[in-house]
Amino acid sequence: MKPSRFSHSLMVQFYPATMESVILSPITVWGSSATKHDIHRLQCIIRSAGKTTGVKRPTLLDLHTSRTRRRAEKIITDASHPGHHLFQGLPSGQRFSQMRIKTTRSQRSFFPHAITLMDS
Repeated sequence: MKPSRFSHSLMVQFYPATMESVILSPITVWGSSATKHDIHRLQCIIRSAGKTTGVKRPTLLDLHTSRTRRRAEKIITDASHPGHHLFQGLPSGQRFSQMRIKTTRSQRSFFPHAITLMDS
């Protein structure tokens, strides 16, 4: 994206529509298990797009947290979703039951991370 080819308003509209939806959509799935190198490269893309448009963009961590919360809320409200049963509430009704997981690979997957985010 060259700043001189497009108008500023078009660039500001293009970034959320394209960059955040196409490049950052899989972040909810693999974001909690991404390597430092992956996170750094995506953060550089976000920073350069912010400089190009002249608008400060949210950080990768903020995007990951908001998208994970939004996706978890959709799963909680949709009883037909295959992962709906994983969001079991505790008797107090304020928190969700944590999953019993033995491997770190499984701990970094979407559902345990989403449950932890929804509890906080």
